[in-house]
Amino acid sequence: LKTIVFFLLILGASVFFGVIYGQISTNYLTIIFSASQFFSSILWVFTAIALMAITAGFTVMLARPFWLNIICFFVSAVIILFFIGVNTATMILVIIYFVFALLYSLSVKNKLENQIKFSIHPIADAQKILLIILAVMASSSVAFGYLNDAATRSFVIPPEVKTSVNKFIESKMDAGSEQVKIPEKDKKALAEKSKGEIEKMWTNLETRLKDGKNTIAIFLASAFFTILQLILIVFSFIPLLILRILFPLLKLIHVTRIVTETKEVEQLVL
Repeated sequence: LKTIVFFLLILGASVFFGVIYGQISTNYLTIIFSASQFFSSILWVFTAIALMAITAGFTVMLARPFWLNIICFFVSAVIILFFIGVNTATMILVIIYFVFALLYSLSVKNKLENQIKFSIHPIADAQKILLIILAVMASSSVAFGYLNDAATRSFVIPPEVKTSVNKFIESKMDAGSEQVKIPEKDKKALAEKSKGEIEKMWTNLETRLKDGKNTIAIFLASAFFTILQLILIVFSFIPLLILRILFPLLKLIHVTRIVTETKEVEQLVL
């Protein structure tokens, strides 16, 4: 029963991760335009990754035998795939997550068998790669959000981006016209000419980028990943800190217990 509870915890964390992924993918434009929305999204993604790391820590430390870890991470991968959408790219991402989750489990398992006293040091040593894989998956949400939107509305550069840039340019031109004191008649003619030049600029840019949607998607995902990874580097101690608190607490309330094992060691001697 206890194993099932911890099994459900990582599945719940997988559902939460998938939901956050979907929200980032759907609202990628809002994230780009709003600094507050961007950092709010980064916070939610960090929370989702931290929950995945914490529940994965419980799984690899407490689930025995090892095949339970395989089942647990496989179901977790399937749940994430269900929420982020099934296509070739997402399947590759989820397979990579599953493989590295198993490598993470094996690494922790081997280190647990070689240590004398129980500690979470094996998790601390192996957690980095798990966090990176989860960060890559989370960052891909921005890329897939852009690609899906571009396919649906048939654009290269989102109309919202062009509108925002156009307004910025027009405001700067209006401010310049006020300083120079251009006559109203000439101001209107200049505005019409500038509008035509701006539209021509967007047309030329979109023509050049016609086959570059994947490049734009990778750029967006890379920018998101870079900032997310910096935050994970600074705050990666939080999942470990929570595990350091929870493991003694679980022992205190008799959910877990310490078992002493005797092992035979073979050595070659003279």
